Amino acid sequence: MMFVALLTIRLKIGYAQSLKDKRKVIKSLISRVRNQFNVSISEVADLESWHFATLGCALVTNDTTYAYQVLNRLEGYIESNPDIEVIMVEKELL
Repeated sequence: MMFVALLTIRLKIGYAQSLKDKRKVIKSLISRVRNQFNVSISEVADLESWHFATLGCALVTNDTTYAYQVLNRLEGYIESNPDIEVIMVEKELL
C-alpha cells in the first residue's frame, strides 16, 4: 500500500522589507529541507506577500509511522528557524 503524507505550513517573515528579502529566506529554507529530509517542497501560496509564505511538502511511503515521523521532524526543523514564525500547520495522510 502507498501513502502520501502532506504538510502545509504558513510562515511569517517579520523583518522582510521586500519580496527579495522574503525569497532569500524561503529559497534557503526550501533548499535545506530538500537536502536534509528528501521530500518535495514548494512555496504554494502568498507568493506576492512580503511577510507571509505558505509551503507545501509531500512524501510518498509505504509506512504511515515513518510518514508521521518525517512530518513531525520536518515541522520541528522549520519551527527552529529564527528567521520565521510558524502561523499554521496542517498534516494529511492520503
